[in-house]
Amino acid sequence: MATARCTRWTLLLVAALYLTGCGADDGGPVSATPTPLLGTGRTATPTPLGAAGVRLALSNGASVALDAVVSGTRVSGPSDARATSYGPTTQSVAARGAAVVEVPGLAPGVWLHRVAVAATGQQQYRQALVVDDPASSNAQAWTLFASVLSVNQSADTGDGTCDQTCTMRDAAATANTLKRPVLIVFDHAALGTPAQVESVDRRIIFDSPGVTVDGTDEQGDPSPVVDFAQRTFPVRITLRGTKHATAEVLQRSSGKACPCSQNYGGTLFSTARGVAFVGLHVDRIYPPQKEICCGDQTLIEMGKGAPNTRVDTCLLDGGGRAITDAVTPKGNTGQATSKDCVKPEHTGSTAAQPVVVSNSELSYCLDRGVKVQNDFLLLSHNWIHNNLRCALFATVPQGSIDAIGNVIEENGKNCPSGAPPFCDHQETTRPDAPQVSAQGTGTQFALDGNVVRDGPFTGVFWQVGSTGTLENTFVCGMPITGVLSERQVGQASGALMRGSASVLNGRSGVEARNNVGIDMGSDSGAGHNAFAGNPARAQVVNSLQVADALEAQGDQWQSCYPAQGANANQCDVDTISVEDAGNPQGNFSAVDVRNPEPQQSNGAVTLTSADPTRVAEGQLLGLTGSGFDAITGLDGLTPDDCAKLATTNTCTPLHGTCVEFQLDGAWTPAADVLAVTPTFVMVRAPFTCTAPVQARVRRAVLSGSEAVSNELTICRN
Repeated sequence: MATARCTRWTLLLVAALYLTGCGADDGGPVSATPTPLLGTGRTATPTPLGAAGVRLALSNGASVALDAVVSGTRVSGPSDARATSYGPTTQSVAARGAAVVEVPGLAPGVWLHRVAVAATGQQQYRQALVVDDPASSNAQAWTLFASVLSVNQSADTGDGTCDQTCTMRDAAATANTLKRPVLIVFDHAALGTPAQVESVDRRIIFDSPGVTVDGTDEQGDPSPVVDFAQRTFPVRITLRGTKHATAEVLQRSSGKACPCSQNYGGTLFSTARGVAFVGLHVDRIYPPQKEICCGDQTLIEMGKGAPNTRVDTCLLDGGGRAITDAVTPKGNTGQATSKDCVKPEHTGSTAAQPVVVSNSELSYCLDRGVKVQNDFLLLSHNWIHNNLRCALFATVPQGSIDAIGNVIEENGKNCPSGAPPFCDHQETTRPDAPQVSAQGTGTQFALDGNVVRDGPFTGVFWQVGSTGTLENTFVCGMPITGVLSERQVGQASGALMRGSASVLNGRSGVEARNNVGIDMGSDSGAGHNAFAGNPARAQVVNSLQVADALEAQGDQWQSCYPAQGANANQCDVDTISVEDAGNPQGNFSAVDVRNPEPQQSNGAVTLTSADPTRVAEGQLLGLTGSGFDAITGLDGLTPDDCAKLATTNTCTPLHGTCVEFQLDGAWTPAADVLAVTPTFVMVRAPFTCTAPVQARVRRAVLSGSEAVSNELTICRN
């Protein structure tokens, strides 16, 4: 599986290179609780190498040469004698050309970078980390745009032209008449802060290739290097849902005949290559639930001809907090709705030219967080929560989703009081909602390094003939099943589970139904998965209609160690077979659990990689390796406690899996633990990266000693 994982990390690099109008994403995965602002906690002590600096890559998309002025100011960081500002520096960039500005000798910390082009009126801003990394400079990329439009009217009116007055719809239309690429920004002097763009009740179509809509203000807000709960959005675009046309329609119980099916609601719609939405708060206002039309209510949609469309550092709120009765009974079909946060369909995107959603919050949409049809979508380090139907859905034909470093939680539920963890009065809106699902032959998902937790039904769901991989992913707290397979055709290896955990679920950890199983570890390779905290004899359940055993070799199990006479390096495979997998005594006919992996052995603990490579205090960091204890740290927890792993994975005393960072000469525990599998942990950083830092993992050995990993250097450029 190393090749497949390497391919997905390459996709992240491709996505970063496609970013326009802003620097590469420095944000880490979402944290579910508010965290301190930058500068209030610990930082890595910079070494006196004088290496901190930025390498500003300027790409001119215009057909004429442009002069760009770059500058920057440090926002926060440790005491340092080096420069806390640079520029203004002017750099000429040839038509359709590129140039690089090197700025050495900067004090590390959080910086606000700026670019200005007098000839076009371009002014953009971006916050990013500057790390004192002796190996390489901090990269910051800017696109120089041929044309710039400034929205100065909030209403959804206008004449289709940006002149003295310019609405959002005017800007989208005018972009087609200008030299490309086009940048659309917002006039805060006219609109205020936040700039309220109101009453958008029809599609706004962006069909000019390379157009970027940038809501970032001169302070660099929303900052991509702070926790989601701490972000400030200076631009808010409010979309409106449409109503049913007649009272007669409201009385129809089937909901299948809806005369407003082509009466689109407000939607930001991309039909061109390389469109980017950056730093926007997009929300929706609905009429009463019974009056919601079956037309298009998606927040951001991509259509034919729109590969490389990007959503970066955005807050997408589907407006579903107040709707608690959006329930379609199991087995029934509701209206032909489209009420997703993001929906690419038939764009022509591929793994080489993906649609990308990164570092964004997707929440409270009436259907899914993302829905993909005949498309390739890359989800990177997002927080996807409380969407009323599910989070990720790949549907026929050829829907494909790669998800890396995301936190996916509570979809299918409503949290009117806000967002996790402040959900005291949770309402279930879709009782059978999976968090992640692929449905139909030719659909697939690939999850790597994610947290999937606290849904109303199932965590990860393979349907019909779908395929995919579940790697280094933590699935926890589903009332029914953590991982469910109902595949009718294909090979068992088409649904592959490696290095993942399915724990603390109500009915089973993994269940396979219908005709085709899933591969959780076989003779060709150990699974390195973990199953614990699920009901007895239901850690893995074989409900196949054919007499095939589920392969689950080389995994960690709750019943590894017997009550007496336990050996640190050896599991009681017979007890696992019966008590965890429900096999008849003495065989593996239902689930093949041979060669189990002892969670507290004398074996080595290793760290191999970190994602992201640098973080700010409170952001989430994923560490990949091997030999982690995914079982012991669940002691005493229930399916309602998936967000409490930090209380049972401790460094003092050593229990479960301990993650530490060397700060100011001392090993400092992670501030929080969100996930532990045998090969992956996700933690919240207790510091802001300003220089290379060593990380390590420790775990107990059953004999009373401990195993300590190698030290992995993080906080690198």
